[in-house]
Amino acid sequence: MKTKFFIVILMILSASSFFNPLGTIDTKFSKTIYYGCVIYGLFFFRKRKESQKLKYPRVAYKMVIFGMIGAVIMAALYQNQSLGISVMAALPYLFGYLSFLVFMKSGLSEKQILCIISGMLCCSIFIYAVNYATFPFMVFGNIDADNVDSSRGVLRIGVKYVELHMLAVFYSINQWLLHKEKKWFLAMVICGLMIVLSVTRQIIAVTAMLSGLFLLNRLRLYQKIIFIILVIMSTMYVLPEIPIYKALVENTQVQAERNENEDDIRIRAAQYYMNEYQTNNMTRIFGNGIPSIGNSTWGNKFEQDTRHEGYYSSDIGWIGYYWHFGLISVLGVLFLLLNSAIKKKTFNHEYLTYQCYAIILLSILSAQILIYYQVINFMMVLYLIYGTHRKEVTLNPMKI
Repeated sequence: MKTKFFIVILMILSASSFFNPLGTIDTKFSKTIYYGCVIYGLFFFRKRKESQKLKYPRVAYKMVIFGMIGAVIMAALYQNQSLGISVMAALPYLFGYLSFLVFMKSGLSEKQILCIISGMLCCSIFIYAVNYATFPFMVFGNIDADNVDSSRGVLRIGVKYVELHMLAVFYSINQWLLHKEKKWFLAMVICGLMIVLSVTRQIIAVTAMLSGLFLLNRLRLYQKIIFIILVIMSTMYVLPEIPIYKALVENTQVQAERNENEDDIRIRAAQYYMNEYQTNNMTRIFGNGIPSIGNSTWGNKFEQDTRHEGYYSSDIGWIGYYWHFGLISVLGVLFLLLNSAIKKKTFNHEYLTYQCYAIILLSILSAQILIYYQVINFMMVLYLIYGTHRKEVTLNPMKI
């Protein structure tokens, strides 16, 4: 079991290039370790007997995997990119979704998964603090200081694993509703602060909306009235005095004024990938595949086209995924998420429902289902839903 625990952690860290301190981690090196961990888990983790009885949306999951394989074939057939290069370009994304099987075969307990998530959140907070303190010379990642946006009230240097901070917020709400302990409120505040520091409007909005719904669904009537009054008062009198909030509102107003004469850039990008940049009717169904930039003529052309137009597939979530992997795969991911969200759960696991809905909503404007290290985190959530024993397990909020 210790070997499996180590391999899973190594898979997660290598998918994030070990946070690339001082730019010392070679991308090929980290990807090799990432591929090796997934392959090892798929072929050398002993399959648990009880895993045969575990039920999950197998048809939807197979649609995702076979759809991605079909997209590789489309890239080799219709783009100026060989089959070998097309396979290598798609591997990080394919292995991201195959990590679900690695988790399933690992047999890790819910407590172990929550410990891993806790460690990832600690790393996220540490990385943000160090990068913020050392700006413009940032220790972790490959962020170019010249491209860091400061128009939103705080430096937008990014929060690693921000989607897991959302999960931790929902988890803390869940535990507070169960136990009414102050430590869960503190955990909620810490992870909520990290979400605000990401200054990503859709993430802040989705977290606030779903957290509010979570609380309203479980509070008594008088508590709901008090909560709604507090939210209204905060929105009217407290939020407008917060610099980050004011900067985000001003930024949104500027974008709205800019879009009065033309469609929003994401709407134009959606139209571009849905219609203008499709190769033929086959790629509309099976996808275009992943262009390998620097390794194929198509990859180099794709880079030139997207830079010239300013349209990036990662900015339009579901549509970007559809362009790369086609209708079959995108429907598979959607069904996988919807099934996971509506699956009946015990109350102490209800936070997982809200995380699934959050991924669905966030994937409208961002790449939660496309960026492979985020996909692994998504697969970890699915494992918590389908693969772990349902015992009462709590995460120590002091580790968040």
